[in-house]
Amino acid sequence: MKTPVRFVCLFIILLATACEKDKIPDSQDRQEQGFDIVLDKDLYYSQEIFQDAYLGIYDKWRLDRIIGGYWGTGYEADFDQLVIEGFGIFKIYRNDSLLIYGKIEIKEQNDSILRISFIQGSSFCNMKFFDMDKYVRFMDSSMILSAPCCDRYSYCFTKCAVYSGSTYYQASPKLDNVRITRISIPAGKYLQSVFFTSTQNGYALCTDNTILVTRNGGFSWKECNTDADIQLYSLYFYDANTGFAVGGESDCSGTGCVPRGSIVLKTTNRGETWEKQTTPAKGKLVSIAFVDNLTGFAVGEGLLAKTNDGGTTWEEFTLELTGTIEKIFFLNHETGYMCGLFNNLFKTTDGGNTWNNLTPQNAKIIRHFNRIQFISENTGFLGTYSSGLLKTTDGGLSFTEFDYSPVGITGLFFTSEKDGIVFGKRNYSNGNCRVWESTLHITNDGGIDWQGDNKVSGSINELGSPEKNIYFGMQDREIIKIEVNRNLSY
Repeated sequence: MKTPVRFVCLFIILLATACEKDKIPDSQDRQEQGFDIVLDKDLYYSQEIFQDAYLGIYDKWRLDRIIGGYWGTGYEADFDQLVIEGFGIFKIYRNDSLLIYGKIEIKEQNDSILRISFIQGSSFCNMKFFDMDKYVRFMDSSMILSAPCCDRYSYCFTKCAVYSGSTYYQASPKLDNVRITRISIPAGKYLQSVFFTSTQNGYALCTDNTILVTRNGGFSWKECNTDADIQLYSLYFYDANTGFAVGGESDCSGTGCVPRGSIVLKTTNRGETWEKQTTPAKGKLVSIAFVDNLTGFAVGEGLLAKTNDGGTTWEEFTLELTGTIEKIFFLNHETGYMCGLFNNLFKTTDGGNTWNNLTPQNAKIIRHFNRIQFISENTGFLGTYSSGLLKTTDGGLSFTEFDYSPVGITGLFFTSEKDGIVFGKRNYSNGNCRVWESTLHITNDGGIDWQGDNKVSGSINELGSPEKNIYFGMQDREIIKIEVNRNLSY
């Protein structure tokens, strides 16, 4: 994925003492956001001090991270913005409040090296740099300030302008057209998978292999015991009454240990009871999908399985794979896809009787696919563990990655070629270098532009949509119901 920011960090230390704010000096001008206080550019120097190659230092910079030191983990920053302007004037802000300002002195400047020193000029704050000398390096829209000694810290900045364009702009971290409802589960339970067949009827698979059933949208739950002694990983219903839970054990440890293999449970009475079906004594199943009420497929690690009798018996089928299959999806009775680790991608056009290998050969980038959905014969979307969203318009023959989509995708669902919701990580800004991260993202133009909502913090997993514009995701102990009113603007 192309990212708007590249960080290449050296080592530097910047230690700041506690700072009691005094009255900020009178300014000639103050912008509405309170970000800038204007000082005469010739406050310290009467002419330019930087060579042409280094004039890019004049900008507003957001502090993205601090790394380095003996442990390489950095420490928590006590400021968030650095402004360099005029003839060598610097200002340091926290939450749009000016902490200090002062002048920059040139220590060394040539075609390959820029070394400067920050000299505090304000008296209303006692913040101080212990390592006054800094090496300055630029890459794209990034700037790195580094100290001469190798055991110090590195300060990595990004130009605020990167976050000010339409690609990242969002007036507020919370969207008016998104409604979040948190659905709790019984105490002591932790979620593994969720599946809602309607807004009222839902199922929650827990890590202890129990399955919770709700008939009132999560207001109350009934616990159903599966008696499974092998870990279950995923739920799937192909109608209101009939559903499956799949799992397995593909490896184990210890002398003489033999993996117990796959497991499939089936219910025909809306989750009230679950019965174990016949499966191969190998593999771990993590995803399941049915073509009709008789033909279904279950995939995972070390096993691809198929049933022709409604899930009563499952038999292995084989393909030439280079890694685990993570997800299976059927668009209709004929067309389906499987995706997985190491670029694995397969397509069927005859209901799963044969599969065509669409895995890119000699790919320069190795991606681990974990989510897939098609909304037509030609248009579909792929999610990955670490890169961004990919889209195809030729039925999966080729995919294009969106430059500014969420990354590390844990769920995706599109109701049309344009309208979709994705769980993953992405930054947003209100255009004044105030940046926040969201894990819930909405697009209404097929993935070109995004808007995020941070009413829910932390990673959200899975995604299902029993009704248009109503979605269900999950965290460890909560189910997240998301309602999107697409008639309202973002």
